[in-house]
Amino acid sequence: NLIARLWEQTYPRKMFDVYVVTNNCTDRTAAVAATVIGLVVPGILCAENWDDHDRSGRTYAHDIGWNYLQSTLPNSIILNYGDNDTFPLWLNQEVDGLRPDVRIMNTSYLGGEWYIDEMKTRANEAAGVPFTLPRSKYWYRNDYVPVYERVNRPVEAREAIEFFASDDQRTKVQLSDGSSSDYLPSKTLMLPVDKQNVLRSGIVAEKDKDLIVDTVYIKLSGDYLNKGELMIVDMLSNYDWTRPIYLTQPYIFQKFGLVDYLQFDGYAYRFVPILTPYRQAGEVGRIDPEYAVPLLLDVFRYGNLDDEKVYSDYFTQYNLSAARAREAFARVAKELIRRGDEKPNFPDSLGITEATNRELAIRLLDEGMRRMPPAQVRYTSNNTLPFIEAYYAAGAADKGDALMLDYARNLMEYVDYYFQFDGWQYDSITDALDEKLDLLGNLYSMAGYLKRDAVLTELNAYYRSLGVTEEELIQPDNVAMANLLAEPAVHAMLEGLKELLRRASRETEAPALQRQVDRMAVQQDLRRLSWERDFDDCAAHLQRMMTLLRDFLALPRESQQLQLDTFRDAGIEEISQAENFLSRQRG
Repeated sequence: NLIARLWEQTYPRKMFDVYVVTNNCTDRTAAVAATVIGLVVPGILCAENWDDHDRSGRTYAHDIGWNYLQSTLPNSIILNYGDNDTFPLWLNQEVDGLRPDVRIMNTSYLGGEWYIDEMKTRANEAAGVPFTLPRSKYWYRNDYVPVYERVNRPVEAREAIEFFASDDQRTKVQLSDGSSSDYLPSKTLMLPVDKQNVLRSGIVAEKDKDLIVDTVYIKLSGDYLNKGELMIVDMLSNYDWTRPIYLTQPYIFQKFGLVDYLQFDGYAYRFVPILTPYRQAGEVGRIDPEYAVPLLLDVFRYGNLDDEKVYSDYFTQYNLSAARAREAFARVAKELIRRGDEKPNFPDSLGITEATNRELAIRLLDEGMRRMPPAQVRYTSNNTLPFIEAYYAAGAADKGDALMLDYARNLMEYVDYYFQFDGWQYDSITDALDEKLDLLGNLYSMAGYLKRDAVLTELNAYYRSLGVTEEELIQPDNVAMANLLAEPAVHAMLEGLKELLRRASRETEAPALQRQVDRMAVQQDLRRLSWERDFDDCAAHLQRMMTLLRDFLALPRESQQLQLDTFRDAGIEEISQAENFLSRQRG
């Protein structure tokens, strides 16, 4: 009767069949059938989703700590921040026993009194951090320390910390609630440099000894320090340059105005007494290729990401970006190219057979893309444009074209996908669409400037499909820059600029001068000016740039270092004026 009633209902036929089958089976058979049927669903989920969750073969979390520790010189202190740096460092050192001579200090823990005490003690084979403040100055007090300009001169850091540590009432400041507080009497603190210790400890290589400054200036930003920042000032005040100091991220020193005194060693940043003015986030610190190249080629690890079977998820992408891991290959390659024929000395055991810096730079670029391929590490402007620029600068135009086109096609896929939406869905993705179009436009401008006809031809075809008119396109056989450079006067001025740049690199002690001149973006600005095909304006701008260089080189050598910022600002002002002119013209 039940079966008859079910047959009369509108249940799906499959449900009816399942009921009939199970109703006519023995209990054991039914149990087996139910088990098989029950396993089908998780089986499907497993088959369809396993590759999206499989972490086998991926070692990047471990390799983060390996790379940071292997960046460091013997007996270093490495300052890090947050879990993503700390736990990989601890794993490598405490579990694997890697580099027990290095003292790991998590700056995000320095607000805890217990952690300050722990950092003072010896750990593994590493001496404690040289803090000098007594416990009475940080144990449940001085969570925030005022900083006042009470003297009109820089104060030696050691003297400032001694002032802070004093119990003399004259070293206190009255707060609004009537209580008194310890404070620092100056925002500018001097850190004398013991050059012999710097060289003996390897903080600076012997070949760069002439670049070492006599004094490093700590320039505190803001009106107070938190407890962790105070302890870093304390450590630096007692610093005698016998133990190298490293950072996992340059912003750890941003509060202290010390970002201009860093050296990028391929993964970590070394604190060095060499002034290298900060320019932009992706290019912090000087580079010593003799130190960085062996690490990049033979030591560092990147989680087996060159194996397409290894899963690279968002977390991996994020940490690669934070460490600027792929960009490091391009940064060091560019430094090799800047040095021209001045090839670094590498040990024979490294097996570097490239005859020129450009050849070695191309090898570095190839290796960076091989070990972190775009199929695993998605394209971004930060991790891709430096490679394109470096390939072209090294003379590997075919590789630059191939990479630029691959990146451009990737952006086109995004744009085409976003254009499929309409209505409220389209409104929700307009920001993402604009971002991809802007990035594609940047590549298009670069292709036009560099006269990469094959790239321009493909991009022009795509832009036509979007409705861009011929008048708005850069034509491969009629690039404005080609016409401009053909002018004898412009060609002569460019040659004059090159000679001045060569003089600057030879005659000044300032290690960052060449890069500062580069950052004035003479070529980039010339490209923008050329869009307007205004020869007179281009010529006038080049003449002003040459005048700036001549004025700078005419200064006494000891004055050039002091005038670097003024020189840079003047160059930037010239560029700014030219850009404003172009904006008005295009408007």
